[in-house]
Amino acid sequence: MRNIERARLNAPDKEFRVLDILEEDLPTADAVMCRDFLQHIPDRMVSRVLGKLRRFPVLIATSYCNSENVEMDPARGFRRLNLQAAPFNLGPPSEIIVESADHVLGVWT
Repeated sequence: MRNIERARLNAPDKEFRVLDILEEDLPTADAVMCRDFLQHIPDRMVSRVLGKLRRFPVLIATSYCNSENVEMDPARGFRRLNLQAAPFNLGPPSEIIVESADHVLGVWT
């Protein structure tokens, strides 16, 4: 909540909310950013989240472009997730923002 308060100070004309992406309706927006999140949840949840995010004109999301997808090991809580590959098959992003080696923010329209 402290981050929301800080954001409100820097952008008082903007609205900031915390929502449960799986259970709540998402507000209308021109784009949605999903950074360093999807690789921490199981495939079935990733598919549900992506289904909800498809209605947005632009998706900006973390992807590991050179990785093969494997189901997340709950004990580790993380895996390298390639949104271009099966079972997600988003295809190549229209833009790539390189964060490191194969860790990128892909922009899908």
